[in-house]
Amino acid sequence: MGAERYDRQQRIQGWDQKALAQARVLIVDAGALGNELLKNLSLCGVGHIGVVDFDRIELSNLSRTVLFRDEDIGRPKAQVAAEAATRLNCNVDIRHIDGDVFYDVGLGFYRHVNLTIGGLDNLAARSQVGLSCALAGIPFLDGGMWALGGEVRWFLPDNGPCFECTLTDDDRQRAYERRSCTGLRSEGIASFDQRVPTTVSTAAVIGGILAQEAVRYLCGWRIQSGEAIVYNGLALAMHRAALSRNPDCPYHLPYQNVVELDRTRCQFHKFATSDAGERL
Repeated sequence: MGAERYDRQQRIQGWDQKALAQARVLIVDAGALGNELLKNLSLCGVGHIGVVDFDRIELSNLSRTVLFRDEDIGRPKAQVAAEAATRLNCNVDIRHIDGDVFYDVGLGFYRHVNLTIGGLDNLAARSQVGLSCALAGIPFLDGGMWALGGEVRWFLPDNGPCFECTLTDDDRQRAYERRSCTGLRSEGIASFDQRVPTTVSTAAVIGGILAQEAVRYLCGWRIQSGEAIVYNGLALAMHRAALSRNPDCPYHLPYQNVVELDRTRCQFHKFATSDAGERL
């Protein structure tokens, strides 16, 4: 039954369905990009997926999120997205945390996954995830979007740039302002309290690229770090932009000689619960 489900994709030369089934992926966001990622990765058969988000579903989310319905308004995004993605493929183990990446997701969660993917709209949260991945020695695949465009970037635990390398002093000063997913001020937006415009088609394109890059990495294909894949939806064009490594950045070396304690060990199969009292 399982082989038949994935028959078409397994016909691709180099495709490794077993590697996907064994993979553990952490998705930090259950909004527009998180919805696309959960849909795509669950359908591909990525075996173990965790999703983190503390937001609740609003009416404005429904135009850009394939996993949410009208009756879900007011419910936790992470929980609803995990439940809906599980219905797409019951063979995939999808867990959720209805929580904050600053306080509810320790380094143990990152160390026990193969890959972390972010689609956040808050520069401070994205910086937190990037830093956690760097310290845990885990690849970080970051995606962001604006009205009719977006970008995807790899940050690997190697000699390339990390997420912190891409931040300017001004970025750090403005880190807690909610802006577009890339953390940049959009033209015509006078206040960060205003909603940044975007569309479901933009989310589908950027989410699709994120999922494709994730599958390539998990299947063992070579991926390109040190560059951003930039999509311009208005011109219907893509290009790559180089990212520079900051030699003075202090976050390039992950923690070494980590000693795990049985009581605090975070095994991925115990990853999810929306009950803070049960979290590891």
